[in-house]
Amino acid sequence: MVLYSAGALDYKNDPSRRDDAPLLSVEIQLASQSTKDMVCKLEPYFHFGVKSCWIVVPDFRGVFVYHDPFHYQFFHDDDRLQDTTLGLELELKQIFE
Repeated sequence: MVLYSAGALDYKNDPSRRDDAPLLSVEIQLASQSTKDMVCKLEPYFHFGVKSCWIVVPDFRGVFVYHDPFHYQFFHDDDRLQDTTLGLELELKQIFE
């Protein structure tokens, strides 16, 4: 899942694929994926221009918030997720209910 900044929508001429980087990329870890597999995706995302990447780990009821490929904050359980790069905040319990 990705998040782009708000802008005017042109449904008539909207291309099916965008060539600009989203602000946020959200990856949800599946049981068959290792943490290493998930983290390996980050460097290309940031190189492309993504500002923030979240890795959601349902088994831990947590989210890793990366602002570059090598530094993260981990939020879990009743934490309030804070993405300082994008100025976003949300209660994790709302995600995992």
